[in-house]
Amino acid sequence: MLFRILRLLFGPRPRPEVEQARAWLASSPVIFDTETTGFGKKDQIVEIACLSEKGDVLFQSLVRPSCPVSDGARRIHRISDAALADAPTIAEIMPDLRRVFDGRMPITYNFDFDRRMLMQTLAVAELDWPEAWDHWGQPAEHYCIMLLYAQFYGDERWDGEYVWQKLVAALQQCGIRSETNSHRAVDDARAALAVLQHMARS
Repeated sequence: MLFRILRLLFGPRPRPEVEQARAWLASSPVIFDTETTGFGKKDQIVEIACLSEKGDVLFQSLVRPSCPVSDGARRIHRISDAALADAPTIAEIMPDLRRVFDGRMPITYNFDFDRRMLMQTLAVAELDWPEAWDHWGQPAEHYCIMLLYAQFYGDERWDGEYVWQKLVAALQQCGIRSETNSHRAVDDARAALAVLQHMARS
């Protein structure tokens, strides 16, 4: 017993990325994911899902955009324009998003992309970015599971940067069996959470 206590107190510390993963999970974050009409500067969100650190669904909804879904995006997530015809707009779901995100850390796999898409969607709807979300403007590494996992996995490039791993690849590398490959927001958010939990257990 004494040896175990001494090892806990004076043994080697976990890797920085493991400590970061544990700290994120301990902070009661919101793990979220979005699906979009495409990947460009004028594209918008068509679905968003938010989970707790325990995997509970805090919010999930389709979102009706003001532009059509591109063929490329539709092939990935299989959300059609017809499926979005009766979905709520971003303005209609903002009260729910505020309820979920205000005062909590937002983390996702590829934070820069999801933040940009949410900002573009709000801008098209002529909605202001909430003041309570101003901290989202910090560098992506504060909230990005993909960047943290790249460091954890350690595939280093010639310039010292780490290679980003696709979410599907990260699941395989962590030995996590995905129950679905739907590329829908709630499933991708669950997958990202599983990768974060794997790092925290390492």
